[in-house]
Amino acid sequence: MIDYRERMQNLRKHMSDAGIDVCFLPKSSEQEYLIGIRKGRYNPTYSNT
Repeated sequence: MIDYRERMQNLRKHMSDAGIDVCFLPKSSEQEYLIGIRKGRYNPTYSNT
């Protein structure tokens, strides 16, 4: 079973150690890896609003 909670805790620790307050992850494979939200189908107009 994938432990997304542990992944988030590791990210928070590394961010804290580096003095980083914000992490922006666009809809991507990184977001899926970190928190489990699937990126879905490719949509070339997703961010062209």
